[in-house]
Amino acid sequence: MKLTIHSGTLLSNLQIAAAAISSNTIIPILQNFLFTVKGDELEIRTSDLETMILVNIHVTAETDGSYAVPSKILIDFLKTLRDEPITIEVLENGQMEIKGGGRGKYKFMTESAEEFPAKEDVPETKTKIPGEQLLQMIKWGESAVSNDELRPQMTGYYFDFHSNSLNLVSTDAHTLVQSVVKGNDLDANFIVPQKAMNFLKNTIENDLKSEVEISWGEKRVFFKCGEVSIDSRLIVGTYPDYNTVIPSNNPNTLHVDTEDLIAAIKRVMLFASKSTFQIILNIAAEKISLLAQDLDYSNEAQEEMACEYEGEEIQIAFNAKYLMACFKALGTTQARITMSHPARAALIFPVDGGDVKFLIMPLMINV
Repeated sequence: MKLTIHSGTLLSNLQIAAAAISSNTIIPILQNFLFTVKGDELEIRTSDLETMILVNIHVTAETDGSYAVPSKILIDFLKTLRDEPITIEVLENGQMEIKGGGRGKYKFMTESAEEFPAKEDVPETKTKIPGEQLLQMIKWGESAVSNDELRPQMTGYYFDFHSNSLNLVSTDAHTLVQSVVKGNDLDANFIVPQKAMNFLKNTIENDLKSEVEISWGEKRVFFKCGEVSIDSRLIVGTYPDYNTVIPSNNPNTLHVDTEDLIAAIKRVMLFASKSTFQIILNIAAEKISLLAQDLDYSNEAQEEMACEYEGEEIQIAFNAKYLMACFKALGTTQARITMSHPARAALIFPVDGGDVKFLIMPLMINV
């Protein structure tokens, strides 16, 4: 195997692929990049057995080949170079030799490609979504993904294709986020681990103009964005029926300035109970009052702010941390909150764009 490539190009693509290299793996081969050269294409592959990242780069190649290359020394070495053409060749004794800049030769051992996990076949069922749109949907859902390992189905994102749309859902039982993109005439659903979605988010951020191609089978899902592909196992199990918990009739509507409300929540929650972080909202026609108490330490805070409200006066309590996370993830300056009863879920919507809803469960008022 022999090829020529700019060191900066190689380094940036290695850093993308390195996301799937686990620092605590007990399988030595997984600490490597798998380099495969075929024609003028270099494929870089990494895996942690659950997720695989593949990056394709155009190179000038003289001979084909496939070798496992130690990741740490290669990345550390490339960081010391200027962005300049380098020649990489695997010698007969299995050493990889790098030449560049006329300064010298640098060699380290490779390993056999046969020990590296094989690529899975990409299923035929597929669809495409604009990268920027999918990126926003992933960011909206981050705050609601559960980390409860006893309920593994909720530790990922739920892809639900139906009614000519994709519903991307995440929930931790306290909050729920549902975002929608139209134009996918499919009928399927599956759960993707959060780790793979984080890889996908980072990949899209590096290539915002690309479409993301999504393919899936019974056990795995594949994402392709530009020259980067991500292959992930699916989470096995049944996702909660999110439609049953989303209220269909919340007649009371509150409009607020998101930044002002986040700032008020930050101040008031400092005085809330550290076990519940309960914050009580007393909402009337033009005013919202925020109240928090910690009876154990005799702490109390109350703050008022202007609002627009239509409906009956209501007193409702939430966990301040969950409430603030919803508004931060919303990412807009104005928000609309709908409610029906102090014991029923509230819904939060962006005022200025985005087909997304945030659901948050209230707390039983305890003062």
